[in-house]
Amino acid sequence: MRATVMMVLACGAMACGDKDGDSGAAGGDATAEALWGEMDGYAGWSQVDPWTGVTASGAAHGAYVQIWVNDVGAEAAAAGGTDFPAGTILVKESYDSEDGAATGVTAMWKGEGTDAAGGWYFAKYSTGGDIELAGADAEGGCAGCHSAGPDHSLAWIGR
Repeated sequence: MRATVMMVLACGAMACGDKDGDSGAAGGDATAEALWGEMDGYAGWSQVDPWTGVTASGAAHGAYVQIWVNDVGAEAAAAGGTDFPAGTILVKESYDSEDGAATGVTAMWKGEGTDAAGGWYFAKYSTGGDIELAGADAEGGCAGCHSAGPDHSLAWIGR
């Protein structure tokens, strides 16, 4: 099952959106829809220091964030590698206050053979899973900020 979903993600990232792999529009993005399904249960995934629990953030995602990484990415982080491998998924919930309800969910998926910036595909969702932005660059905002540091930098993860 997991291999099938990852294949859908890889094929969707290559087929969806414009020539740059960026749908630039809400909804209708097969890769973002498949990624949302793959994220099921993300709140039970690992968190990586210093991004554990709800943490203050000066980034575009909100005043506070909480970040999870799937097993593929967690193993790479624990091994101290220099890059996240293909198959890594990072999920970030945004909050307006430290003890408030989530206001949005953003995900990054690293695929093979995608046109995504540095191999990353980005999707932003409402807390209910509606796609707000999706694509390799998600209208310039995602890749512009996330390309500012090395692939495996913990500072970069928290942006």
